[in-house]
Amino acid sequence: AGGLVAPGLVDPHTHPVFAGQRCREFAMKAEGRTYLEIHKAGGGILSTVRATRAAGRAELEARCAANLDRLLAWGVTTCEGKSGYALELEGELRLLEVLRTVSSVHPVDVIPTLLGAHALPPERASDRAAYVAEIAEQMVPRAAREGLARFCDAYCEDGAFTPPEVRAIFAAARAAGLGLRLHAEQFTDQGGAALAASEGAASA
Repeated sequence: AGGLVAPGLVDPHTHPVFAGQRCREFAMKAEGRTYLEIHKAGGGILSTVRATRAAGRAELEARCAANLDRLLAWGVTTCEGKSGYALELEGELRLLEVLRTVSSVHPVDVIPTLLGAHALPPERASDRAAYVAEIAEQMVPRAAREGLARFCDAYCEDGAFTPPEVRAIFAAARAAGLGLRLHAEQFTDQGGAALAASEGAASA
């Protein structure tokens, strides 16, 4: 009948749950601003964090469903879905809860990942060690205990998290029974790829 049957695509790195958009940053990029410059100016991840924190549960669920619909239309039948746009204990768990609620009734199979270490929240700039400890000692155990995540991810990059910080988070994740993933070598060589390999990460 003119159709084609093919295996579904698997997307190993998605962020289905977020609010806001970053269209204004295209102008900044066109002017030659780098990703790190945009981030330091409050754009990038932090822009999405502000919008996501302000969004209600219903809005986040609707956006998540629409994003999974789009993936399915492109042929994706399985994806890994990360949190990462709340950067606070209850907020990150809320994003994972939204992902669980939406994916439970959606045809795309979603493998949930906790990404509390996506960026350092601006309000925690003066106590980054305490934020890393919060991820390792509170976020990771609760996400695992409540069945909200199967993996733990971190962003190892200039302006994000260092290899020692990532190792501390990964140690907690492994102890909680979570698999590991890593945002590695996006812009600079921080040793992230080697760290992912040495830690046995499922993806980088």
